[in-house]
Amino acid sequence: MKLYQPTNLTGSATEIMKNQDLLILLTGPSGVGKTTILQKLLKINPKLVQVPIYTTRPSRTHSETKISISDEEFDNLMAAGGGLAEMRVYGFRYAISKSHLENRWRNQKIAITDYVFRYSEDIKNVNKVIIYLLPPNKTELIHRLKSRGHGQNERIESDWQEVTLIQNNPQLVDLAIVNDDLDEAVTICEKFINSL
Repeated sequence: MKLYQPTNLTGSATEIMKNQDLLILLTGPSGVGKTTILQKLLKINPKLVQVPIYTTRPSRTHSETKISISDEEFDNLMAAGGGLAEMRVYGFRYAISKSHLENRWRNQKIAITDYVFRYSEDIKNVNKVIIYLLPPNKTELIHRLKSRGHGQNERIESDWQEVTLIQNNPQLVDLAIVNDDLDEAVTICEKFINSL
């Protein structure tokens, strides 16, 4: 497993720690294992709590982590300041729930969510830490995207460009690891989170 850990943390994690409100963003291309690793981290670390995301994408199943709302409801949410940093992905809108985030902090929990890396800079005035999961190689990324029905060449190239960006510039994130061994990736993420 390859580990990229820059010395200067983007979220100033060395200054954030201990008694400060914290948001961990688990990022990486589609199919890299964000959801699986997130669920495993939530099971082993009682201080972690997932923050739901509002979305205009229709819900495929009942989910407490992705709350489907209409475009009008999304407009109202953002106008009222209830969403944190809107992002648009494949025609759908997403935003972290501010009220849920603040509730996690009031209960002295560490908030965590999966997020799209290119929108992480839009999250302002929040102590954030970015963990980026990389696929083992481009062939594996293509396989994972195609198995999810996302085999379009432009999407593959876009995701691979982002992976290459992180490999060449690990200082853009707080921790970047190649997810070629699920259990080891979870262990590394857990140790990193416990160091915060």
